[in-house]
Amino acid sequence: MKKGSSIEKFLLFLFFLASVAVLIYLLNQSLVTRKIDLEKTISYIKSKYTFAKIKVVSKKENTIAFSLGVINMDGSTIAEENFDMKGEDFFIGVKVVVLKKGDISRAFVFPYSVYTDEITPEDAINITNLYVKSGFPLNYYSSSRMDRDYIFTIKEMFRKGFGGETKTLVKGTEIIIMDVSVHPVSGLSIEGRNYEAIVHPNGGLEVE
Repeated sequence: MKKGSSIEKFLLFLFFLASVAVLIYLLNQSLVTRKIDLEKTISYIKSKYTFAKIKVVSKKENTIAFSLGVINMDGSTIAEENFDMKGEDFFIGVKVVVLKKGDISRAFVFPYSVYTDEITPEDAINITNLYVKSGFPLNYYSSSRMDRDYIFTIKEMFRKGFGGETKTLVKGTEIIIMDVSVHPVSGLSIEGRNYEAIVHPNGGLEVE
């Protein structure tokens, strides 16, 4: 009986070792796949991208009325909202996630609030609910690239952008996260004018 018991314990031990080996293999495969997905997503993202369009409808009695449209990768407006706020100039709060791999960089941009020169960022209106659905920011919707890996990677970039992390995702790739605000280059919102909010590969933003 003791001999049979010893054999059973030995077989259980071998089964445990085999299970651990399989788990390690699967984890390694997952890391390799994530690296491939990340590189593929970087290649998909435009080097220069208009992510929002703003129209100043009116300015009167220290109040600014404007509309903001969120633009996807196809150049289509996927969400739009009108705002009527105290102040003279509009500001957009934006999370920017820059991926750098060698000499190549790509910036992911996620607008999250609007405020004015008289309304502080702390009292800003949150706008992520306009375009983030089931954790996916629809400004990165692309009719030709919506495979599972692309969706996963974009969701991950959005999550990290609001998590405040700065670290290397995979070997040779650096991630930089910034919390910035943008407003017209002239420093003055002009009634009746249309503006475009643009992100550049290095994470630089402008409204023109």
